[in-house]
Amino acid sequence: MALILLNSGLMKTLIALLLSLICFAACSKKEAKPETRPDFSIPEAPEVPATMWGLFEAARVFCDIQDCPGYIGGMVHVEYLAGGIGRCTVSLIADDLIITNSHCVPKDSTELSMTDALFPRTREFPEERVKIRAVVTASSIERNETSPDYLHKKDFAVLRLAQPVRRTHLKIDRNGVPDNLKLTAYSADPITSHLPTKSGHQRAPYAKITKQECVSRQGTAKVPSYIQPLAEIVALGDCTILSGDSGSPLVDEKGEARAFAHGSISIASATLEGREIDTRLAYATNAACMDLGLKAAEVLPPACSVKVSIDEVIGQLFGKADPAPIEVEFNKWRAAHSDFFEWNLKKEVDPKTQLWALRPDIACIKDPKLWTKQPSKTSPLLTWITSPQDEIVESLPLWHFKGTIDNKLRLSLKVVQPMSFEMIAHFKTEDLIKSRSVKMSISLRQLNSTEAAKSGSEVIKICP
Repeated sequence: MALILLNSGLMKTLIALLLSLICFAACSKKEAKPETRPDFSIPEAPEVPATMWGLFEAARVFCDIQDCPGYIGGMVHVEYLAGGIGRCTVSLIADDLIITNSHCVPKDSTELSMTDALFPRTREFPEERVKIRAVVTASSIERNETSPDYLHKKDFAVLRLAQPVRRTHLKIDRNGVPDNLKLTAYSADPITSHLPTKSGHQRAPYAKITKQECVSRQGTAKVPSYIQPLAEIVALGDCTILSGDSGSPLVDEKGEARAFAHGSISIASATLEGREIDTRLAYATNAACMDLGLKAAEVLPPACSVKVSIDEVIGQLFGKADPAPIEVEFNKWRAAHSDFFEWNLKKEVDPKTQLWALRPDIACIKDPKLWTKQPSKTSPLLTWITSPQDEIVESLPLWHFKGTIDNKLRLSLKVVQPMSFEMIAHFKTEDLIKSRSVKMSISLRQLNSTEAAKSGSEVIKICP
């Protein structure tokens, strides 16, 4: 019995010791803290005095997207004449340099002194606000909202900050913008209303970084000069540039800027000839054509200064047009009109209507010995002449083209209803036989028209 009690006491001692050890181990272990993540939600904008000073001081930029670039930010400045503030998008290209649109930069030195660059807090960088010290370079532009002409001019500016900012720099690609290039626009998009609150105050002018996908569009009716990668103004589809978005960089898949947006023409849709047309079109300055003033005597590509009209674009389209569908009709016609001539399909511009056209053109005349033999009224000795008085009459089709646009505002060509012409060719058969060529007088007259025939002459050779 004593042994049993002893064992019971020993067991209790061992159990107590074991429990104390377990408690020691547990109590000495540090408590695991829950993982904390930065909160990137945008706070509600507070009410501030509805004065340009109050709005200027309260302006902030936020970023709540996952891939917010460190270089992107906004710009705010006091507008004395308007009694408010102006806002745009900026990009950091060096520790103390930002790039934006020229129309965003205050022209008055006093307003420039009240201009700040605002960078949002991101996963790598804190929120920062830096004053603008000076304008390094700015393209010459006068923005006039009543006229879209300013949209067709280069619009960029490089500004120097009052102090350096240690953030990611935007890299710029100066190789131009090819057609159908997918680009991402990052913008400091305003998110608060300009309308006063019930108390007569106004919400602080907050903006957030947004991104939208764009695609470059060459050969549009609105930006006809953009038909090659080095045009100074680039057209962008599928995206819009609104107030505050001016200066947005358009970056490629490598994250390098190819252009900087400065405006849009529409955010609506329209109908043309029963088709839905997407009229959204943004304008941007090609980075290849910007003299940033950072290098001495920077020489821009000559192609940047080439201006092209809509007519020239349509002419180029016509030169590249695929005539295959018309060639099918032309070949059918040629098979039925090959008694005397071999024919080519000729491209030309109607000097009166300025329409581009395709029509049969004489390539050569067949040897008279191959003509269908019929007696000639003028030369009894030449029994192979088929037409009296050395005259050949042919009915020619003419396919007219006119400029139109597709559903993405790109210029294109549309075939107008084919017209019929009568061609009358006069020549001396004796000269043709002797010289193997002849000067032929040719007149063209549109059938069922009161207009006078068009006349001319050219030397036609016998087909080899």
